[in-house]
Amino acid sequence: MIEADAYPFIGALPMRLVTASQVLRLMERVEERGSPAVAIKLRQYISAVFRSSC
Repeated sequence: MIEADAYPFIGALPMRLVTASQVLRLMERVEERGSPAVAIKLRQYISAVFRSSC
């Protein structure tokens, strides 16, 4: 999920440069393709990555 959805969109950016609006847009893109549950799970995973890096 992270590899397929997040990496192509924000994977090349350093973590410091990833914004909340970029994560929101990423979730919207996943929802638009008809996968709202995947979008929620993806947000949880991304949040966990940012929490663990602090």
